[in-house]
Amino acid sequence: MSDLLNLDYINSLPHPLTAEYYDGSTFDVHDIDVETGLMRVFVSGLLQVSDVIDAKCFVDDAGENHDPDTFFSDYELENAK
Repeated sequence: MSDLLNLDYINSLPHPLTAEYYDGSTFDVHDIDVETGLMRVFVSGLLQVSDVIDAKCFVDDAGENHDPDTFFSDYELENAK
């Protein structure tokens, strides 16, 4: 099975990452599974599973925003057209 997400790209971002959702909530990202596209975020002290694509954006430790679409392995191929 190939990876759904681009591990090298995700690891190149300054960590830790924060997931920002469309309702305005933000949660610290615990980990991301590159094979499934799922992540675990800290919600009220507990880990909750969420899909990467459910996030509006990710904010890295440098304060830069990243679109979840850029996390996918096929992102560069689709945007090269």
